[in-house]
Amino acid sequence: MDTIRGTNPTGLENDTRPSGQKSNLSPAKLAANRRNAKLAGRPKGSGVKLVDRREVERLALTGASVEAMADYFGVSRRTLKRRMVEWQEIESAF
Repeated sequence: MDTIRGTNPTGLENDTRPSGQKSNLSPAKLAANRRNAKLAGRPKGSGVKLVDRREVERLALTGASVEAMADYFGVSRRTLKRRMVEWQEIESAF
């Protein structure tokens, strides 16, 4: 079962609701939680997904597909492809 990772709409730590499930909190309570999170300096969004470049290279050498590698890291194919483009841009800068 997929779970929500990082900062979440409720502003609570360790939210393990299944992805896509609606909050039971009232709109006023959600707004208050977001406001408190903002004041505390907690960013909104799901946060940065870490993808190890060396591990991607190792998996690619074994013939793993982009979809399989994305599943392995718990990210979308789009996120994995975006990271790969970022790595190429960094290499080309040197």
